[in-house]
Amino acid sequence: MTEREASDASSASSHNSDVDIEEEPDDSKEITDEERCICGQGYGGRFMLDCDKCHFWFHSTCVGIDRKKIPKTWHCPNCTGIKIELHNRKSDRVAMAKMKETTKKEDGKEETETEKPMKEKRPPPVRKEPAAKRGAAAKPKNSAVKNDDSPPMDMMIPSSPSELDDSSSSDADFMKKTTKGRGGKKATTGKTRQKVAEVDKSGATRGPAPKFNAQEIMKLAKSNPDHYFSIPADGNMMDEINDHHPLKLQHVISHQGAFYCMRLSPDFKMLATCTNLGAIQIWNTTTWKLVIEMRDRKEKHIEEFFVLSWSEDGRFIIAGGKLKSRTSWSLQDEDCHILPCPLKVFNITSGEVVETLHGHEEEILCLKRIKFDGETFLISGSEDGRMIKWKMNRDYGLVKKEMMDDLTTNMVISLTFVPDCGNRYYLASSDTDIKLFDFQHGKMVASWPNPYSYLCDSIEVVCPRELECEDGEYFVLSKGVELVDEENSSKVTQANKCTLHKLTMPGKRGNFWEFEIVDQYAHDEYQSNLWLMRLATNGRYVASPTTNGKVFLWNLRSKELAAVIRNGGAEIRDILFHPQSPLLLTCDSRVYVWDYDEPKVDEAISHKTIDHSKEETVEPNH
Repeated sequence: MTEREASDASSASSHNSDVDIEEEPDDSKEITDEERCICGQGYGGRFMLDCDKCHFWFHSTCVGIDRKKIPKTWHCPNCTGIKIELHNRKSDRVAMAKMKETTKKEDGKEETETEKPMKEKRPPPVRKEPAAKRGAAAKPKNSAVKNDDSPPMDMMIPSSPSELDDSSSSDADFMKKTTKGRGGKKATTGKTRQKVAEVDKSGATRGPAPKFNAQEIMKLAKSNPDHYFSIPADGNMMDEINDHHPLKLQHVISHQGAFYCMRLSPDFKMLATCTNLGAIQIWNTTTWKLVIEMRDRKEKHIEEFFVLSWSEDGRFIIAGGKLKSRTSWSLQDEDCHILPCPLKVFNITSGEVVETLHGHEEEILCLKRIKFDGETFLISGSEDGRMIKWKMNRDYGLVKKEMMDDLTTNMVISLTFVPDCGNRYYLASSDTDIKLFDFQHGKMVASWPNPYSYLCDSIEVVCPRELECEDGEYFVLSKGVELVDEENSSKVTQANKCTLHKLTMPGKRGNFWEFEIVDQYAHDEYQSNLWLMRLATNGRYVASPTTNGKVFLWNLRSKELAAVIRNGGAEIRDILFHPQSPLLLTCDSRVYVWDYDEPKVDEAISHKTIDHSKEETVEPNH
């Protein structure tokens, strides 16, 4: 790779000389299409790079390459299979160029011209939290709130050639085939979405998935029993929450980093947590002591984990989240540039990464592990709009990966599988819709608008203990994020709430799936306008997190507020009901274990705070 010479004449004259002489740029020359950069401009006296594969020219500033550190061989982002966020880079350059050009407002304050369109495109932020995921108001960078004139290109800038994806050609081809737009204009696949005439009271749409076959679903349900909705027969889970059965904080687990996700092991004896410091911890649920901590010690970039899942035998933990560059800064995100974000499989015996799953370009926000047709699958959703199902072998090596055909999704935040279907169907909250997918065929079945002004960030199927429903009917809980007022960023356009839906299979009242709102749960003091923040349910109560450290618990049937518990002042990110013990777990920067309030015998025993942040060595608990 060489520097662009000013003209063909200078190149020819300097061929026989010992020293190449570069002439001054001639702006009067006509610029050919081959000499134009991806930004649409020509040479202009700036340093340009020639791709060794496609031989197109690129400004070094447009591709984020330092001209002092030019590699011998360089391929452009298009040839490497990685897209560049051209719109973001162009916006950054415009903002920097006009930083000094200010105009006087009528009240005497100064405001840059580049700030005006930004205020029109996105709502004001609630507050900035570098370590936490933003809510709709704090980080509305998806098409759900962008204008239709936003550029449809979704590209990302590597800080150096070493950060370009040098994986196998199959991975590169997969990335090219599955790239979707994240701008204001949604990407399409050329298929039309038909209206569901009989059940389209809420604006539902119908996808291209095969028609519902009740006999086939019954066979799948018998051969692939789901494990998400079964309550252990010997379970002693939390049953009553009221004034006569109050909850009390029993244990507080402190550790380095902020906890984002909690998952119990298949035997419920261990609790796995993940943090924004790229670490996974396993805790003993009897002593609440740390058993082992794992991280990818070979990872060179900044890693944060948002989601995790256990393998069915408890030998592996799969985790995913965000991967950020250590050398490249994004002015728009006010953070390091996002790199392609993989899923990682950890062996809990050795603590090492045994498999890395590549396919997502941005943060991984949801993850499930299921059995389907006798095989083990993972399914993940990301902020890049992709849902990928990963077929795994017994030792969690990748067998095959396949992208779900979701037509127009730009961001997938949460998903949950429908019971009694053999894991054939699942619901996903994406953008401004809640969508139903056929897992077997990888197709969208139906889509319904969610009842929130921005997005639905948590969705969970309920195993009802008091609610009445017929065969083929299922209750679904969701939590949403609302847009904020343009003038007052602390005020939401409509109150935060949780919603109880009913999903009805085809054949009950028509030939299509139905999804209707049954009830909503709200309170004047309930504030939950950030994501990622996940709700939980035990079939009788719904526990929903807030941004101020409180957890609201409503009775699903009566809609009465059963209790409000408070951990601290930070937002609650995840909640768990223990299936076998009367325990409720919540987490922010700590993990809080709640139990029924018992007579005080010893305050030191009834409320223990376990701080593991200063431990240097950890011995496994046998």
